[in-house]
Formats: sequence, structure tokens, C-alpha cells
Amino acid sequence: MRKMKIAMAAGTILFVLSSCGRIEKPEDETKVGSGIEKIIEIDEKPQAAQNTGTAGDSEDHTGSDNGDSAARVAGGEKAETGKESVPEIPAGEYEYVSDGEIGKLVIEKTSEGYDISDYKSEYSYRFLADSSNIEAVEDNKIYIKYPEQVYTDDTADFSYYTLEYGIDEINVYYRKSPQEDAEFLYCAKKKQTETKDISGIYTDKQGTSDVYSELVLALQADGTYAVEIGIYRVTGLRGTAVWEGDTLRFTSDDSYPYVLADISVTGSQAEVAFTKAGVLGIQAGDVYSFPDGAPNKPEEGQAEAAASQPSLSDQIAAEIFYAEEREKEIEKKQKAAVTQMDMNLTAAEMHQMWDDTLNIVWGLLEANLSEADMEVLRKEEREWIAFKDAEVQAAGQECEGGSIQPSVEASRAADLTKARVYELAEYAK
Repeated sequence: MRKMKIAMAAGTILFVLSSCGRIEKPEDETKVGSGIEKIIEIDEKPQAAQNTGTAGDSEDHTGSDNGDSAARVAGGEKAETGKESVPEIPAGEYEYVSDGEIGKLVIEKTSEGYDISDYKSEYSYRFLADSSNIEAVEDNKIYIKYPEQVYTDDTADFSYYTLEYGIDEINVYYRKSPQEDAEFLYCAKKKQTETKDISGIYTDKQGTSDVYSELVLALQADGTYAVEIGIYRVTGLRGTAVWEGDTLRFTSDDSYPYVLADISVTGSQAEVAFTKAGVLGIQAGDVYSFPDGAPNKPEEGQAEAAASQPSLSDQIAAEIFYAEEREKEIEKKQKAAVTQMDMNLTAAEMHQMWDDTLNIVWGLLEANLSEADMEVLRKEEREWIAFKDAEVQAAGQECEGGSIQPSVEASRAADLTKARVYELAEYAK
């Protein structure tokens, strides 16, 4: 019995030692050499591991990538990195010039991740990669390991590509092996979608015969659009819009607070979605529709008519909307003013704002009214200026010499100038 127990114990020890001598199959099932790699089937055990029993004794293990790929992909999960939890890659079609021919780089988002194809010409390609070929996505770089040739003995020739993407362009680099320095191949520019001219006046009549809100788009010679956005009882804006991909992006002019918006047009209807705002009665996220107006797309050469400017009355109304919104902002500063100096400054700011608005309105009238009408208006304006100066002086005399005098005079001047703006607006009707 004792001999049997000893034999059983010895057998157990031998079994344990035998088990300890076996290593787990590496997560990366490729042997990396000088550009030629062995593709190992799922049930095949590395020969080096069986012979030596120690992973460190094998010269062809996956760590021979000089640390390059391993540094990019935590945990050695190379194959899975291209499929899950990767940063957003700018899908689309890109064009480049190579060897005198126009090539095409296409990135498509799929349910599995991304397909990335490089067509050197109409008849040949450099690579047709899918998510299984993406080793890693780090910051703005995509690392691709692509099998150029697979042999019957399960070895393959691999090439290594790095795609560095920016705004509307991708730089592509190539390496024959992980140890080599990357070679620049080309810079591919995003192909712009051909867009039709959407110049016109889009309106929102709110179920009536009157125009309440209006969007005016006018195509310019440089391909941009001059834009005017008039939102009833909210604001009026002017700016420029440019195509970015399939989106027409609006930026307000320097004379207005900084506002960004995306403009979309479908048939005769338009929509403006504000992406950056916070003033002028609009906020980021606000969306306004213009369902009633249609761009007149008539005869060739009449695009200017389709993109005609809004009426003089509408232009002045937009300026007044803008001034009223700025007035609200200044009033908040006046309420928050603590010292007399602050009160004097905000009162002067209010006067200056309405005086600027008056000058804009005057310029619009001068550009649109007849010379006879303007002559009458100039005489009236000179009389009004004299009246305003006398009123402001009289208001200041009541507290002459006091620290409050500048505030009183500026406030009176602002009130009179604002009233004059509304009077001048009547001339546009």
C-alpha cells in the first residue's frame, strides 16, 4: 500500500510538472519577422513554446515589433482595437495625385467599424482594408497592418500604413516593416460634394399673407453665400456662409456678436439651426424654419433676382431689432453699476449704440431714397440735431458740476437718438 501511495504521488508530481511546462498561446497569433509573418491557426500551438517551454526563448514572438504597435494598443488587443471603442474617424471620399494619376481614398463606416480603401487609379488599388486590419486609432492617426500577399504555407507579406487625418485632408505614410521609418506617400483632400445654387429668399409667414421672418441667400463669385437672417421680434443678422461637406455653415459679420449656424435647404424650404449664440434673443440649439418662401430659379442669368436684397423697410427693421437687443444688454450693465463712474460709462455706451444705429439707418435711406427726398430729410435732420443739443444741455444744467451730470446728459441724448431712429424708419415705408 505504501509503495502504491508513493507511485501515485510521483505520478501527480510528474503531471503537475508537465502542465507547468506548457505556455498559453499568445493573444497575438502572428510571428513577426522581417516583413514576412506566419499565420497560425486557432488550434495550432507555437513550435518554439513546445520545444523550450519558455516564451522568452523564442526569437519570433509578437514582442519583436520593437514596441511600436504594443505601445499604441494597451493589453496587446491589436485586432479588437479596430472594431471597438475607437475615436470617430472622418468618413468620406478623398482625392490625391500620385504618379500623374488621380487616386482615391475612401473611408466608410460600417456596423463592424470602418472599411478603408485606397484606389491608386481606376484600375488598381493599394489596399482594401477593413476593421480587422486596423491595429489602432490613436489621437488623429489610424494604424493599418495590411496583408499584401498570403502564401499557401500560411505566411504573409504585410505592409504598414499610417493615416494622419486633419480638417478635410489625410496624410498617408508607409512602412515595409514595423522597424522601418515611415515614408510619406501623399496628402489626400476631401472631395467636395457638388452643390447647386440655393440663392433665394426663404420666408416664414406664420399662416398669414405677411412676411414675419426671412432668410436671404445670395451666391457670391468666390462660392460663398452672403446671408441675411431676420427673425420676427427677435433679431436680425448678416454674415457669410460656406459649404463644409454637405452643410452650409453661417458665421456672422464682425459688426454683430459672434454667431454660428447651420443652414439646410430642401426644395423651397429652409431651416437655420444656431450652434453658437447667446445674444440677440437667440441661444445655441434654437432652430427656425422658413417654410413659405421659394427661391425663384427661373431663367439663366436671373440668379441675382432670386437673391435680391430685402426691402428697405425690412433692412431698417433688422437694424432696430439688433439695437433693441443690445439695449437690453446695456440695461443689465446699468443695473449692475455701483459707482457713479460706472453709471456714467454705461449711459455713454447706450447713447453711442443708438447713435451708431441712427447712422446705419441714415446710410440705408441715403442709398435708397431719391435725391429730392433726401434733401428734405437733410434739412429736417439739421433741425433735429440743433433740438437735441439744446435738450441735452438743458438736462445737464440741472446738475451742473456734479458727478452725475455726464450720466444725465448721456441718458437724455440716448432717449432722443432712439426716438429719432424710429422716426427715420417711417421714411422707408
